Amino acid sequence: INMKHISVVLCIVLLASAASMALAGGRVMPWMCLERCNHTKSMILRELSQVRANLDTIRAVAYEEFNLGPNCALVKNAFTPVGPTLSNWGVETYPMISSFPYPPDFLDWMRYCFANPENFIQNAVATAINEGFTGYNVDWEPTTTATPEDAASYAKFMDKFAKAMHAAGKKLTMAAATWNPIWNLQLLGQTDIDKIMTMSTYTANFTTFKTKLAQAVQQVPLSKLGIGLEDDTATVISETEIQQRVAMIQELGVKEIDVWQAPIPDMWMEYLTKFASTA
Repeated sequence: INMKHISVVLCIVLLASAASMALAGGRVMPWMCLERCNHTKSMILRELSQVRANLDTIRAVAYEEFNLGPNCALVKNAFTPVGPTLSNWGVETYPMISSFPYPPDFLDWMRYCFANPENFIQNAVATAINEGFTGYNVDWEPTTTATPEDAASYAKFMDKFAKAMHAAGKKLTMAAATWNPIWNLQLLGQTDIDKIMTMSTYTANFTTFKTKLAQAVQQVPLSKLGIGLEDDTATVISETEIQQRVAMIQELGVKEIDVWQAPIPDMWMEYLTKFASTA
């Protein structure tokens, strides 16, 4: 028996096992609001520094960059270009396509997109390829009440968008909630969207959090589900409560936690790091 050969094989097996265990952990993704939330250059540098110091935990970042405009236009904003820096660190990059500042006719803009998706999707895919993004994070929040037909059309549009992104080797994620009928989580969960991040779990009330978490788990496949935590609640919930929330997410088999917004509160990092390594 060649002991040297056996040692090499065992080393390879151990390395593969370690890599598999690392990949098996959960994913933590913060959103960076940048200048959209009046963040200064020093604030943005602090947010980037947190990512750089926690690459084992923060494996993806979504950040403000685009808007949906009238006539289904993809509108680029002049925000700090954090994508290349994040990509250089091996972090997945998901520039947002946003609805802020929530124009009153935004739902009509969405409906135009549903009826005329081709140019928007082609432009978005080409931009993702040219800029080297991992994918997009779509965050469309109309302020007027949608219909069930709108929700079905939105799911169909997102499915078409996701398929086009996948054909180019890219991903598509989205933010969703329950406060407007525009999001039918069951229909969205049946699409080719890679991740659906629920914003309904943005709450300081633990009972509401548990209710919304349970609804999301019931309606969206676990492989597609991300649970949103809002750091505005860091001032009103205790360290014990955030520990409980992360543990509950993990116990239910969810593999992604998404935090609005960067920087992530320091007291959260211990529990998110554990989630990222063991979920």
